[in-house]
Amino acid sequence: NPQWWVVELLDGFGSHTNNLPANQLRYDNKILSLKEEGDSSHVNQAYDRLTAKSDKHIHRKSLAYLSQDKRYNSQLINQTDLVHCGLACVRHTRDNPDIWEKSYIATNTKPSDMMPWGAFCKKIEGHLTGSDSYEISQAVDKYSLLPSFWQAMEPAMKRKAVEIVTKYEGNAWKIDCVMELHRALSIPLGELPSLQPCIVCAIEDPSHLDRELEEDAPIAPVPDEITE
Repeated sequence: NPQWWVVELLDGFGSHTNNLPANQLRYDNKILSLKEEGDSSHVNQAYDRLTAKSDKHIHRKSLAYLSQDKRYNSQLINQTDLVHCGLACVRHTRDNPDIWEKSYIATNTKPSDMMPWGAFCKKIEGHLTGSDSYEISQAVDKYSLLPSFWQAMEPAMKRKAVEIVTKYEGNAWKIDCVMELHRALSIPLGELPSLQPCIVCAIEDPSHLDRELEEDAPIAPVPDEITE
């Protein structure tokens, strides 16, 4: 049905979402790309622990079969073939429900077998003790952690960036906002993910807007040529 939209869910890995022309092409063809926040697997541990690994294994196995068997795909893999690869993952998990159960047990999220938090931490303490040796002797200055291209930016340009993001409010970091930042600041699209925490910190602490390049600032490579 040409009136229907397709929703595509992507994980938070940067390269999956930072190509604006690809996202625009999807949108123009009624494909809505949604992205979960990066490093958010902690909110869905039961899937991430074992089930996701199983899904990826079966998906690769199914895709390899399609790639090798030319009798069925005429050397062309289409959307329907990929849907069948996804269904193969679902069927495998359906036929092996212990994958889900083991995932829930491993992450202490199976209601009938949940351990008290203290006991669970004791069980996995080998994975937790690495942080014991980390000490913060003083308050961390967020500005000093931001990339050098932001620190070296003129205060007027920093204010312009904050003004653009603030103007879009609930639609900040969507296509229109990203393109305006790209044009106004002459920043490559690939660097915009690095710009986002800079602006967030500047909104929280406006003193960042008047500060300059700090010593030992993190180096963020910026290409010589910027493509519109």
